[in-house]
Amino acid sequence: MLALVMSIVIFPACGDSYRKSYSGEPELSKALKGRPTLIIAQSYNDIDRVICDGYDSIGTSEFWSEKDEPFEDAVEQGRRVGAEVVVVLKKYAGQRNASWVQSIYSPGTVTTTTTAGNYGENNQNSFSATSYTQNPSTTTYIPRSETLYRYDYLAVYLRKLDLSKFKLGVMLKDGVPDDIKKAIGANAGVLVRFVYKNTVAYRSDIMIGDVIISVNENKVYESKAVTEAIAIAADRINFTIWRDGKEILKAISLK
Repeated sequence: MLALVMSIVIFPACGDSYRKSYSGEPELSKALKGRPTLIIAQSYNDIDRVICDGYDSIGTSEFWSEKDEPFEDAVEQGRRVGAEVVVVLKKYAGQRNASWVQSIYSPGTVTTTTTAGNYGENNQNSFSATSYTQNPSTTTYIPRSETLYRYDYLAVYLRKLDLSKFKLGVMLKDGVPDDIKKAIGANAGVLVRFVYKNTVAYRSDIMIGDVIISVNENKVYESKAVTEAIAIAADRINFTIWRDGKEILKAISLK
């Protein structure tokens, strides 16, 4: 399972941009025959909502471009990596004025003039004369300008999860922001990155952005500790959660 991270270095577009900027699980030896479902997102929250429907990120493509990058290219990359859903977010990132000089070259030409006629008594003699005129080549310079619009592209490639295998139904992320640590008064805490719908966590009202401070009264400092506690829990598990400046105690039934 790949944790979806949004703070990825954005590369400039260069040809098959979705493929060249791709990071994640390797491409399949043979692309899928079926076409992944394409979803056009308006914000990062839209991507989160799709993932919470029960999908896992298997890879991403992220780049910027000053030209239109077809969404169908992202779908094709999705086929290569075995994605079932491809979510694309295109965000305006600014503009610039580009100026240049267009040169138009006209090659030189040669004009041929032939004069012919007859002379002498009874015009028994004839003559012809040919002259050549060289016309020089020319180059015309025309100033041009254009406004170029930059867009940042993010494509997320998703595959359906088997949520029946999840005892709780969350994706966790290590690293709690310093301001939250200061508010809690401790370095403990694991961030809830996603809550999958129709799981124990969803029905227990665990929310995206919650910070799990302790499990069964034991402070946790990394997601591995939470995962291990869930794995060995029998019927119930107790969380201390930090949300909106307050501690919340949750006794959760895992059945």
